[in-house]
Amino acid sequence: MKRMKLAAAIVAMVTALGCAYVTGCDSAESAPLTGSMQFVIKDADGVNVKSYTVDLSAFKITDSAETVLNALVENELAYYEGYRSSYGLFLTAAGYYESAESYSPVYVVRQDAASGKYVYVYTTVVADQDTSDYKYEMQYGETLLISSAVGISSMHVEDGATICISEIVYSS
Repeated sequence: MKRMKLAAAIVAMVTALGCAYVTGCDSAESAPLTGSMQFVIKDADGVNVKSYTVDLSAFKITDSAETVLNALVENELAYYEGYRSSYGLFLTAAGYYESAESYSPVYVVRQDAASGKYVYVYTTVVADQDTSDYKYEMQYGETLLISSAVGISSMHVEDGATICISEIVYSS
């Protein structure tokens, strides 16, 4: 009798785990986001700025800022260069296309280590903000953004958020 109860418990557990693995029963992770956010690409001087209002209903709670950036790229609105590391995507340039017909990007920010220019990502999402003494702050309109403590591949997106790809000039 104990063996039958144990076998039934094991079957129930395997069935539940199989459902979660195969069909993604965890609806919280697959739930779509609601609202909108701002995605900005801005040079250090604020001269060249491209801003997008992104409807988040096409994204899930598990999507990152990189997912949003890739959607802008797929819709030929934004452009970026970078490379993958064990930490995720490392951005080295970002910009936009002058027109839908043109595939020549207008660079807003571009890394140039020789002159001390580096691409930086800023956010209003508190969970991702750098809290160290080395954080950078940026004003975008009325919004204060803080440099991100994580890479764009790990950054959260949420209703009302502003994420900005910009640059810093670091000189020794």
